[in-house]
Amino acid sequence: MSSSRLVGSKVLPYDAEIEYLESTGTQYIPTGLLGKNGYDFDYKVVFTKLSISEATGIGGEYYTRLSCYIGMVRADKTFAYHYKGTNSPIVVASNIEENTDYIVHAHLYAGEQYFIINGVKSETGTIGGSFISPYYIRLFSVNSERPLYSHLKLYYCKIFDNGIIVRDYIPVRVGTTGYMYDKVSGKLFGNNGTGAFILGPDKTN
Repeated sequence: MSSSRLVGSKVLPYDAEIEYLESTGTQYIPTGLLGKNGYDFDYKVVFTKLSISEATGIGGEYYTRLSCYIGMVRADKTFAYHYKGTNSPIVVASNIEENTDYIVHAHLYAGEQYFIINGVKSETGTIGGSFISPYYIRLFSVNSERPLYSHLKLYYCKIFDNGIIVRDYIPVRVGTTGYMYDKVSGKLFGNNGTGAFILGPDKTN
């Protein structure tokens, strides 16, 4: 990976920032973060296709019910999440539409869970205690026995661990290949699935 660009005195390992990275149902990006309680997620997403037959994962981890979703859309078009040992998803918002901007804050702490979606806060949940999963969180897919892939555009994603930012992802391209660049670590995170991400246009500012 030889491409880079210079911003001020800093050399960045990509050619351009882009507006979004779009998945088509087979791509995912591993975050290197274990599923657990104590995360906050901030992200902007647009669903390009909502499945009518099964759940669609924005991202997260879901093995052995030690689970942490960034978010989820079920066949009935709802934002929902699972949390430590819950067999059914907890619905936080319904009537999700395709090709609509959703700016989301997800707060998934032991005994306190809520979403803020386009400025509207869901009811606060109080389920579950502390846990750490041995499985890692993904973007564009939920990591599980049968992964839940997505059709969506992701514009950014920030992940906080007990209030400390641990990932600050923005979509970028190296040539014609899309990545999420993490401004915290200074590293590119690429596709571990199949096929290729669709690239949004280059950002102009």
